Amino acid sequence: MGGVDTPIYGRIVDWGVNLNIMNRRTAPVALALALMLVAWAAGAAAFERRDGCFAVDRRCPAPVAFRSGRNPGAVEVAPGERWPLEGINRARNPSHARLRIAGADPTARWVALACGRITATCDAGGAAILAVNWQPAFCELNRHARDCRGQTGRRFDARNFALHGLWPASDDRAYCGVDPASAAHDRAGRWGRLAPLTLSATTRDRLARVMPGSQVHLHRHEWTKHGRCFDITPEQYFTVALDLIDQLNASAVRDTVVGALGTTLAAAELRRAADRAFGAGAGRRITVRCARIGDRTLITGLRVHLRGVFDPGARDLGRLMVASPPAPRGCGGGEIDIAG
Repeated sequence: MGGVDTPIYGRIVDWGVNLNIMNRRTAPVALALALMLVAWAAGAAAFERRDGCFAVDRRCPAPVAFRSGRNPGAVEVAPGERWPLEGINRARNPSHARLRIAGADPTARWVALACGRITATCDAGGAAILAVNWQPAFCELNRHARDCRGQTGRRFDARNFALHGLWPASDDRAYCGVDPASAAHDRAGRWGRLAPLTLSATTRDRLARVMPGSQVHLHRHEWTKHGRCFDITPEQYFTVALDLIDQLNASAVRDTVVGALGTTLAAAELRRAADRAFGAGAGRRITVRCARIGDRTLITGLRVHLRGVFDPGARDLGRLMVASPPAPRGCGGGEIDIAG
């Protein structure tokens, strides 16, 4: 499909020569047919076959012919979907990708490139870590942190886990595609100098509630260092992370921690709560984090180990946990600090 069909062009030339011997009545018809064949051959030559995948970022129609818009079955692609890529409409300045959409008839469909991104593979899976903090302990250790000002027992993070981030499990997957200047700002803690993120009002409101560190631009840091490695948009990245921590905060794991406020909690009890909430073995996917302050040992947070697809639409925390290999245990337990 990507090359010129030389025999066709030869026949067209032959037919063009033969027009000289045709009568005036048939010559216009033959000429029109020849021009149609030229256009068809040029279109075939313009198609550029490509391997890979198309990751959809927004809902768009998927017609069989993008110029006419003909779309049998009114097929659409939706955010979070990934479809095998067959090619693009032209090598230079392409506007559309041809995808293979299972369940559509026919399966070959065109989608505007503005509707998503071409990626190397449709496998968006891998190992990741959902990092969550117990904010009262964090603030006990960092009393002058701006995101700890005004923390009281009535604030959401006084009785719920706070989002730190969603990280690729591999340490060498960081700062994916980040320019050197931004990486330098991030490493130096100058998060306010990182580029603002395009996020919906809903996502910003959710972050303000569940990620207190967003007050000091923690979300920009998390996106710059970790989020860009997931091959999804900032909106998708934080939506996934927020949905995952919402499930954790609605579970027996959070209830067990809140039930132990002001007392000591064994890590084994946390793991048993995770098994009850997310399935047998889920507790073995949790690393418990602790820190000492004076003669006290505080539980400061959890690292929840996951494996699976992290596109929006596939966010079952229990399934992602049990699919992961067992994680390091971390500390054996500690005090659950009270806010204030």
